[in-house]
Amino acid sequence: MEKLTIIKNGCVQNPNCPKIKANIAIHKNKIINISASCEFEIAENYDVIEYIDAKELTITPGYFLQHIHGGYGIDFNTAKAEDIAYLTKELPKHGVTSLVATLMTDSEENIKRQIKEISTAMENQQADSTKIIGIHLEGPFLNPDFKGIHPDNHILEPNKGNYERLLAKNDNQDKKENFKKFENDNIKIVSYAPELDKNLGFTKYLAQKNIIPSAGHSKATCEELKTAVNAGLKQVTHLFNAMPQLHHRNPGILGEALTNDKIYTEVIADNEHLHPIILDLILRTKPKSKI
Repeated sequence: MEKLTIIKNGCVQNPNCPKIKANIAIHKNKIINISASCEFEIAENYDVIEYIDAKELTITPGYFLQHIHGGYGIDFNTAKAEDIAYLTKELPKHGVTSLVATLMTDSEENIKRQIKEISTAMENQQADSTKIIGIHLEGPFLNPDFKGIHPDNHILEPNKGNYERLLAKNDNQDKKENFKKFENDNIKIVSYAPELDKNLGFTKYLAQKNIIPSAGHSKATCEELKTAVNAGLKQVTHLFNAMPQLHHRNPGILGEALTNDKIYTEVIADNEHLHPIILDLILRTKPKSKI
């Protein structure tokens, strides 16, 4: 039997678009129509129709979190796969439909263990839960001068060797066979200090593997960041936080990130990590599609 789900009596709000009163038709977990009249236009083609009353609430695309360390008492640096499953069961009530699980700087042993736990959770995801689409390594490849709360005794130089060792299995296999492919494939973002990346070999390596290189906990100059962008760097992690302040004679990483439209900028928009005026400055400076 063909089933159609229609969300009625809601106001649809898409980014950069006016809010409109409309119904949403869903078939096989995909939106197939958005209009005030879709109920009448296509409903007759289905055997079963399920109605959901939005009660005049606003309906928006789900939140995608590319940098989240946990919630509900769950920390990705310590959680078991079953704990992560609990977290992803709770997050949809906040509108979060997908996320990239973020690990902080930690011992190599613990990062290995947590990559495995998150990967296990990814293999056993439930349809009604927030989807984990990958892992974000925020460290350990950071600049110690801007480490913030990251433990400096576990910080490593950003290079291919350290990265691959971080993903190697904890067993007695021969070193040539010592890498676990699925764990490599689950890494989607790496935050690191590009100014410490010799000849930008690590930047190029990440880009070649379709992993997003993101400058974070860094004191790169504007020239160093621009060069890294040309080598494959895509974004800056939590803009303004854990990096030198903007200076009128030394624009640094902030000046380049704000004015280079090739760079995506991640922002913690809670009015605590950044003053509202700084948020306004970012919104006035960067294209909205790059924030």
